Amino acid sequence: MPTRFSDSIRALTESTLSQRLKELESAGLIDRAVYNEHPVRVEYALTDKGRALGDVLLQLNGWALEWITLPNGTTSH
Repeated sequence: MPTRFSDSIRALTESTLSQRLKELESAGLIDRAVYNEHPVRVEYALTDKGRALGDVLLQLNGWALEWITLPNGTTSH
């Protein structure tokens, strides 16, 4: 049965998101809580380890804004 392009993209996106969340949970960066409701509800929250990355990511972003050149030849700042 043929599928619509948007349905294929949605499935791919959901699959990718699911895989990334599993990786983040496995790395101890997020916690996953499943609630036995109808429909089942799943919540994610940053762990202390995940929150500790915040400052590092802000510093990396600052570096990128100063040093990365965009494809159109401009800097990102």
